[in-house]
Amino acid sequence: MRKVFLFILPFCLFTFLPVKADEGMWTLYNLPKAVYETMKQENYELPYGALYEGDDAVKNCVVLFGGFCSGVVVSPDGLVFTNHHCGFEAIRSHSTVEHDYMLNGFVSNSYEEELPNKNLYVSFMVEQKDVTDQLDSLGLNKLTETERGHFIDSLENVFQKQVRTQDSTLRAELKPYYEGNKYYLTTYRDYEDVRLVFALPKSMGKFGGETDNWMWPRQTCDFSVFRIYVDPKTGGPAKYSKDNVPYHPKKWAPVSLQGYVPGSFSMTLGFPGVFVWYPGAS
Repeated sequence: MRKVFLFILPFCLFTFLPVKADEGMWTLYNLPKAVYETMKQENYELPYGALYEGDDAVKNCVVLFGGFCSGVVVSPDGLVFTNHHCGFEAIRSHSTVEHDYMLNGFVSNSYEEELPNKNLYVSFMVEQKDVTDQLDSLGLNKLTETERGHFIDSLENVFQKQVRTQDSTLRAELKPYYEGNKYYLTTYRDYEDVRLVFALPKSMGKFGGETDNWMWPRQTCDFSVFRIYVDPKTGGPAKYSKDNVPYHPKKWAPVSLQGYVPGSFSMTLGFPGVFVWYPGAS
């Protein structure tokens, strides 16, 4: 089986390579076939279905981090890489005068030293589907903007109840995509025990003062490391407990130590939804 190596990683750590005009942003759920053919021309090697479909899909190792960022699972023991600024609040909340992790960084040397974080969770996409026609048939396009917002919220609650009856660990989101021309229903599974494993000093992780992703060239070590923990009996999501154990995913993205080779394909996966942005490397 061909392994997938993602060059890290989370939401908009864009690779600084010469790029062509054939870049873009799409959900993995409905990646256009024409885009896929172009990706192959740029040396993408996996089959079309490897992005979204099946237990071995790339999407299964990408997470929505905390509901506001992206991350990727990089080990069989549930390690998650995300941006430094995405882990900022977790790092700050554990910092004290005696142990200033913001200033000096943090590293755990054992599972026992990893730090739990109240209200922090990661979400794996289970399924995404286009419900635009269904909403149109219910009269969505006849509503005012305000009425449409209330309508979408109400439907999301209905979908949420439906998925929860199937599995109490699932969550449904109904959101507009492509400037509101499409509506996708996305089902997530949330893991609520997420612990801090490693953080760089702020002088490195936030070098230059840019707290988001939209200024470059960026010369910052914008990453932090967490670990997902699960119920030891079920292996599924659980509230924090000292008895929880590291999550063992079916799919993870090994970190390549081989370095960049001219002509390699490059892409970034992230949220909302899951998208792929790729440059033609030269």
